[in-house]
Amino acid sequence: MKWFLCIAFSVFFVEISAQTRVEGEILASPGDHIIIAEHFGDKINPIDTIPLDEDNCFVYHLHPPREKGLYRLMFSEKRWLDVILGWDNLKFQCVADAPVESLEIMASWQNKKLFEFINIIDNQNKKVDVLRNFISHYPDDDKLMKLCKKEAKALHQTRKEFFDDLRKNHPDAFVTSYLTFLFEWPLNMFHSNNAEVKHEMISNKDWSNTLLLNSDAYSKTLIDYLMLYGNRNTGREQQISLYKQAIDSIFSFIPDHSPVYDYAMLYLMEGFEQFNMEPLVIHMIENYADNCNRTESKLDNRINYYETFQNGATAPDFITTTLDGEPVNFYEEVSGKTLLVFWATWCGHCKQLNQSLVEIHPQLEQKNIDVISVSLDHDPDELTTYLENTDLPFEVWCDYQGWKSDVVDQYYLYATPTMLLLGKDKTIIGKPLNLNQLVYMINDIQ
Repeated sequence: MKWFLCIAFSVFFVEISAQTRVEGEILASPGDHIIIAEHFGDKINPIDTIPLDEDNCFVYHLHPPREKGLYRLMFSEKRWLDVILGWDNLKFQCVADAPVESLEIMASWQNKKLFEFINIIDNQNKKVDVLRNFISHYPDDDKLMKLCKKEAKALHQTRKEFFDDLRKNHPDAFVTSYLTFLFEWPLNMFHSNNAEVKHEMISNKDWSNTLLLNSDAYSKTLIDYLMLYGNRNTGREQQISLYKQAIDSIFSFIPDHSPVYDYAMLYLMEGFEQFNMEPLVIHMIENYADNCNRTESKLDNRINYYETFQNGATAPDFITTTLDGEPVNFYEEVSGKTLLVFWATWCGHCKQLNQSLVEIHPQLEQKNIDVISVSLDHDPDELTTYLENTDLPFEVWCDYQGWKSDVVDQYYLYATPTMLLLGKDKTIIGKPLNLNQLVYMINDIQ
């Protein structure tokens, strides 16, 4: 019995010690709660609501298996703190309307270091921007240039001393990896060959630290790198060509078959999709998909979707059900040109698309295009209520299996809404990503 109690106590002690305690006082809070969200790249995913007591204080425990990393404490829509959680307990006080400026940290050395550096760069940023522009263009032999270079060296030395101290005393700490990855730069960043220096600096960073996936470090750095290849004065085709060079370079310095490689693939694919640059997505899949682990279902489905559903490919048959529960076969219902739409009521963009489809339905009818609408909902009441309040001029199918529906696997669906425009022979003639692309494709159909 004593042996059992010792084990039970040990397990209890380990679980308690593995928790991170977050204790805060939010002065002048606009509400009665705050929201805690996790970082994954540039995505902010809310994970819990934390109530405030009558004194606007709270205590919260971050439990495993939550990942260690950067988290966001949200006081309002526009006010928040990004803090490091998972290693040591955090205790702080701040004013809700000015959280960073008013922040006082009583416990958590990593967060003290994080905000110590934030204060450094806040004080430096304006000077750095002015000096970079000045040093890049002013005559090198002028007295004023010497003063500016001296000031640049002093600014750089302040950062260098901070990073040297972190590496010496806390070489394995998350705050050390995070800050050095994002903000360490050489003195010659002030000079005219800034782009070349930045290119070399980013490519030589450590892209193997999986803990940084739980932060914005990789996403911000990838955007910085792409900006080196951006050119506002060039046309779309030439810009796509430049971004292909950037992609080729990025995947030359990120380790193959690593979680960071998979993250970069998914992050860049999502970004290029948003900017309607499908040729770049195809370029990534054709050249770099084989180096992915593809353990993330969103990434695996995305790659399979693009590989399978090229224009000219035949859309696969599938069986689902009507809203009355009757089985329905896609091939048996399709006799002509078809717009196949996958959507769900919990998707705000889907609702907007449905409203737009109502508005352009006369154009679809004029082109003899039928709409096949497949909902990925799982709650019959929610879908029924939505359809009762939305007069859709086309039939909706749904088997209420959500993302576990067979059609999700058959079509490698990874997001809603997804649209496929099919010809009479069920071959794909377009994959519109938004309403504008759909209207363009419709108008182009004979």
